[in-house]
Amino acid sequence: MVDQQCRQCDYDLTGLPRVGRCPECGQRYNAESGDGLRRTTDGLDRGDRLMRRLRTLGFVAAVLVLFSCAGLGWMAGRVTVMATMGLLALVTLLCAVTSYLYEKDE
Repeated sequence: MVDQQCRQCDYDLTGLPRVGRCPECGQRYNAESGDGLRRTTDGLDRGDRLMRRLRTLGFVAAVLVLFSCAGLGWMAGRVTVMATMGLLALVTLLCAVTSYLYEKDE
C-alpha cells in the first residue's frame, strides 16, 4: 500500500499497489525506491503550519486588545462598554483556544 502522492500531479496514491502508474497522469511510481512519489509527512507543508500559527497568534492579539478596551471601559465607568468588550474578548479567547487545538491536532 502506498501512502504518498504522485510527484507530477499530486494525486493521492493511497491504497494503490506499491509499484505502478498514477491513474491521473500516468507517471510511473515505485513506493520501495520512492521514484515518482512526493512524500507526505503530516499532510501539511511548512507554509500551512505557519499560517495556522499566525491565525492563533492573531486571535490571542485580538483577545488582548479587547480585554484592554474592556479595562478602559471599566476605568471610564461605562459598564456597557466593559461588558460588551469583555464578552467579545471571551468569545475571541474561545476562538483562540479552538484554533490552537486544531493546530495541534494536525
